[in-house]
Amino acid sequence: MHMNLTWADNANRILVVKIDGRWSWRELEPLMTELFRIDSERSQPFDLIIDARATEMYEPNLADYLRGRHAAPRLAHRRLLIIVGVDEFSQILWRGLTAMPYAAHLKAAFFDTVDEAVVYAAQYTEG
Repeated sequence: MHMNLTWADNANRILVVKIDGRWSWRELEPLMTELFRIDSERSQPFDLIIDARATEMYEPNLADYLRGRHAAPRLAHRRLLIIVGVDEFSQILWRGLTAMPYAAHLKAAFFDTVDEAVVYAAQYTEG
């Protein structure tokens, strides 16, 4: 598995995480550590885009993993979570899981391309 983090804009408000290949939950831990480091150094909100178009497999037990590992920790400065390139079944599964109280902070918008996601994040206003 390969992971790449890049800012999609000059203001460093839209962070894109690209994940390539097959992955395991254990391999995501360094990514989470880096995201929490970035979050801890920020004073302004940022949007997180996860580009999953090149992933080959999802690990089992997503609900247990989210509840056990990421129910309490939250990125304090993350505004939007956007996921790119997942199929409709995965979107339905994600929406169902994030309807649970322990995972509500992980609700996401879904797009087919990173460009669409960046435009959405740049134009999004809370209200």
